[in-house]
Amino acid sequence: MFWRREEIPRPPATRYSTGRPLAMWERYLERGLAAFEKENYEDALVDLDDAIENTPNLGELYATRGLILHLMRRDEEAQKDLAYALKLDSHQWLVFFVRGLIAMRNKNHEEAIEYFSQAQRYVPTRPEILHSRAMAYYGYGNLDAAIGDLKMAVDTMDSKDKQLKEIKRLLKVMEDEKK
Repeated sequence: MFWRREEIPRPPATRYSTGRPLAMWERYLERGLAAFEKENYEDALVDLDDAIENTPNLGELYATRGLILHLMRRDEEAQKDLAYALKLDSHQWLVFFVRGLIAMRNKNHEEAIEYFSQAQRYVPTRPEILHSRAMAYYGYGNLDAAIGDLKMAVDTMDSKDKQLKEIKRLLKVMEDEKK
């Protein structure tokens, strides 16, 4: 594979107050996402637990906690949260994305491709989904599909995105390999 370390996916978008006070669960989520961005997963997990305690019926919170648990290598617990998130909201793209990451960790590329494809149906232009699916396609042996997804990822990325350079490098490596 091409990565030097496990790629950390982007968390759900941060919510900012637009003149109204944030609900308690939103405050905990924001604090948890800030800890997540610093790769402080223990603190992020505590804040997500508090957010869920304040609003137990929001699928996004369980999906986000599932992502954090996955990054902590606690996939069994993550799968439980992901399943519950889907019960609450069947359109949680993050659930399918994290399940794809779990499948990749287990070297089940075919399953990962399916999960990443499901995630992409809900949010078609998230570059981390396209990049991850490209890696799954590559692992599965479908170089053409991997190159196609990397090209789409590059096309959807902001020119200031820190990962753009790395994805372009991966694309070049794959294109050279195809020759």
